[in-house]
Amino acid sequence: MNDPQKGSEDKRLVPSNFALIVSVILPIIIFQFVGFELQNGAGEEMHNPQRDVPRAIIRSGFTAAVFYV
Repeated sequence: MNDPQKGSEDKRLVPSNFALIVSVILPIIIFQFVGFELQNGAGEEMHNPQRDVPRAIIRSGFTAAVFYV
């Protein structure tokens, strides 16, 4: 049985290989960067981005909240 003072000794939950860690983290970072870049292109195409961008943020947050709940 594990000693609570030492913490968990189950090493299977933590990746020990650096290549495995990179292969998991890198796609997430690339996906976030691509999503960040798309907003700039969308803002350039809008007629009134100062009005439309905050509305889009609120609508997308509300939509995500509805689907996750």
